[in-house]
Amino acid sequence: MSKSEDNAHYLKYRDYYRAYGAAYRKTAAFKESQRKYNQSAKGWQTRLNYQSRPEVNERRKVEFKDWRSRNKVKIVAHRIFWKAMKAGLLTKEPCFSCGHDPALAHHEHYSFPHRVWWLCDSCHQRHHVSRGT
Repeated sequence: MSKSEDNAHYLKYRDYYRAYGAAYRKTAAFKESQRKYNQSAKGWQTRLNYQSRPEVNERRKVEFKDWRSRNKVKIVAHRIFWKAMKAGLLTKEPCFSCGHDPALAHHEHYSFPHRVWWLCDSCHQRHHVSRGT
């Protein structure tokens, strides 16, 4: 096939290729290969090279500033929570769901900064997936 024939073939079946790629990216095999790549030296170096680009840093600064302006209640709740942790008013506990340690603090409602669920990373992700947040 010539280059123009390849291009015409791709354009004809573009939706099929996109759907196939999207379905493959949801498989466990793809996720496992991505995890291995991200943990490899090449994966780390690629990520560092990308994150050190000036335009990426500027975009991340802007995005973080926007996030902070939209989530002031969360920021205040996190500050109050960490001050209570430093003061010893709250202590770290194992996962509420499975008992695994270490666990992350999860705020169900940011209006109550001291009320947290201690969830391990996998239970925390499962909780957000089940709630769609």
